Amino acid sequence: MPSPVPISFAQFWAFTASGLLFFVFVIRAASRRTAETGSKRDRRSQLGIALQSIGIASAGFGPVSRPFLGFGVKFLDFDNDGWKDIFVANGHVNPQVDQHAFGVTYAERPLLFRNLQNGKFAEIGLTAGVKPSSGARASSGVKTPAPTAKIGPPLSPRYVARGAATADLLNNGSEDLLITVLDGSFVLLRNQSAEKGHWLRIKTVGRQSNRDGFGARVEVRAGTLKQSAEVRANSSFESASDPRLYFGLGAATQVDSITVRWPSGTVDDVGGQAADQELLIEEGKGVVTHTAQPRSPADPVH
Repeated sequence: MPSPVPISFAQFWAFTASGLLFFVFVIRAASRRTAETGSKRDRRSQLGIALQSIGIASAGFGPVSRPFLGFGVKFLDFDNDGWKDIFVANGHVNPQVDQHAFGVTYAERPLLFRNLQNGKFAEIGLTAGVKPSSGARASSGVKTPAPTAKIGPPLSPRYVARGAATADLLNNGSEDLLITVLDGSFVLLRNQSAEKGHWLRIKTVGRQSNRDGFGARVEVRAGTLKQSAEVRANSSFESASDPRLYFGLGAATQVDSITVRWPSGTVDDVGGQAADQELLIEEGKGVVTHTAQPRSPADPVH
């Protein structure tokens, strides 16, 4: 019986010229036997497989991703420009690949695709403004182990990575990343991008719906920028991210409107709100709490 095929995906809603569309980004890995030799040939990760179905396989995922086997994948806006970027945590399933000249390795570096706002993405993992947090510790108290390569460019270290999760850990308007490592401690990647736009973070509290508002869809409009996101308990491969919704706003210093569609059918329409803050929105009541935050890059953690 063939071994199961690892599959992971991320999803988000986006407004386009054609209306509100639902995007799914899928990564998978499989192997097949060649007819000529009967040997297995690694097909590696098929990044962009969902994009192929709508005719934009040339978005920039294919060539760079072929040597990698992806697991955790997350949409995030690391520079707050209002356009979702994509992070992929990679790691092979067979340690034996290091003993052969397959062109792949067991431990692999992560990939970070920047949204170029024209239907294409650029992989910038070797130059992006994130880096492993020094002295990060797991709950067991074990210090995060050194990666398989010396730290040079920010995302050059290789890991046998599996899960990927996002959260604004310092509540300062920057989405950080955490990846889990097979047989190792987690790796915390702090977002220290120097140039970032404005942002808005939203926490939902349900009344008729479930307490956390899971399943609620929130639409945010700021000038010509329109975004939508769903409150979720989990995402990516065996991962759960911060359920608070995060919206990059670019140069906009306020949002014009916020609409929350709750699982119960209730719809809350919220008027204009200032950027660079967290809003607590309660079902049937609208905004009940404002928490302003600085929008400067993350301060060092001592």
